[in-house]
Amino acid sequence: MNSRRTRPRAVTGVLLLLLAVVCSPLHRGAAVAVADPVVNVAQGKPVKANVTCGSPLEDFYPHSDLLKPASDRQIQRCDASNPSLAHNASLMTDGNSSTWWQSTSLQQLMLSGNGVGDRAEVSITLDLGQTYHPENITIHMGDTIRPGRLAIMRSADGLNFDPWIYLVTNGNRDCRRFGVAKQPEPDSPESVVCREYAQLEPQLYNERITVSLSEVPPSFSDEARQRWQAVRHLQLRFYDMDLVLGTSADQFVCNSLT
Repeated sequence: MNSRRTRPRAVTGVLLLLLAVVCSPLHRGAAVAVADPVVNVAQGKPVKANVTCGSPLEDFYPHSDLLKPASDRQIQRCDASNPSLAHNASLMTDGNSSTWWQSTSLQQLMLSGNGVGDRAEVSITLDLGQTYHPENITIHMGDTIRPGRLAIMRSADGLNFDPWIYLVTNGNRDCRRFGVAKQPEPDSPESVVCREYAQLEPQLYNERITVSLSEVPPSFSDEARQRWQAVRHLQLRFYDMDLVLGTSADQFVCNSLT
């Protein structure tokens, strides 16, 4: 065995990002609402991650092996130099559920300063190419556990991102860590929403997180609703990633997105 190969590590992992939106761009002077067709406007769009596994190559166990006896676990490899073993960010939006993006290990993330202090462990940035008004955002966590806290940011220019929606595990306590109060729906087009995950208990792997953007007060006008939903550049920031076996869990995939 090559002595330069790293031991199995957790990989902040496979994140499948699906963005299903009403298929209409923002038009000047008119609020346009189109019921059909609904499409995934994230498919094929440019996406990047702050970290990706495989350089240097890494071995890991998937979370789905967690419940197996140690002797039955199968080591897998991420190698950026081998197309069949690479897990680049572009695989999040290729429309193929059998491919995925995968980050490096949580240990390596923290060594590089990610997940330290107020910094997120992982950030994913997506350029939709034009302004859309999504009804929902769907994040498929693949072979990993969802983060304890998730920040969804948006930007008009791709440089300056503003908070949009926070998803948390522990209600007001986690919302306060983001510097906001718990607020399940917006009260203005500029509101920052902070709500708990719809599914209270996280799944070990393959969880789909659906974030509804249509939950607005009846008092919202069509224009206010359009302003609340409008997004061109989208960024996901992952906080408090779970180590399922404590510090020894660095050998298991930490995040994966398909």
